Amino acid sequence: MIDRLADAGIPIDRCCRVLGVARQHYYRVKRKPLTQSELRRQWLTALIREVHVTSRGTYGYRRVHAELTMAMGEPPRV
Repeated sequence: MIDRLADAGIPIDRCCRVLGVARQHYYRVKRKPLTQSELRRQWLTALIREVHVTSRGTYGYRRVHAELTMAMGEPPRV
């Protein structure tokens, strides 16, 4: 959220103050490397968006799931 606000031109100090987050904590979390589950979540989000755009926004979650598991060979999560 803070990154989005900062991209919009709002200073990070002000964002942290308004949201009640310590500036030091924001930078500590920002420097922390992503975990494997976070990387997988980002990768799957990109795949889901790709399927959704390819279908011109007509696929729902069932069709997107079928597309990921059957057509793209992505194994279902256990």
